[in-house]
Amino acid sequence: MTSEEKELNKTQFVILGSILTNDGKANASTIVTLAEDEYKSPMISSTVFKNLNQLIEWKMVDAEWEEASEIKGRGRPRKRFFVVTGEGELAFEKKRKEYLEMAFKPKLKRAENG
Repeated sequence: MTSEEKELNKTQFVILGSILTNDGKANASTIVTLAEDEYKSPMISSTVFKNLNQLIEWKMVDAEWEEASEIKGRGRPRKRFFVVTGEGELAFEKKRKEYLEMAFKPKLKRAENG
């Protein structure tokens, strides 16, 4: 699939935006919180992971695990962090511009009957 064929859906746009809002790196829990807080777009984890997997496949997001030494003694499993790539930033910006253009296009007048 070429770069032109990779069309972000709204959920993927919000996920990328949420990660970028968090300095380009976030775990799934943070993405869910930011999606609701920043984009008023509530999401469930399964939706986030499904779309993150697609973004990883498209090389718009990389995933990395927290180092075991970072959580030693904290009694929790390691977190997986998602990082937006350069290609992801470009796709986000392209979609953002599309959304802005749609929002500010003048409404067409309906033809009056008669």
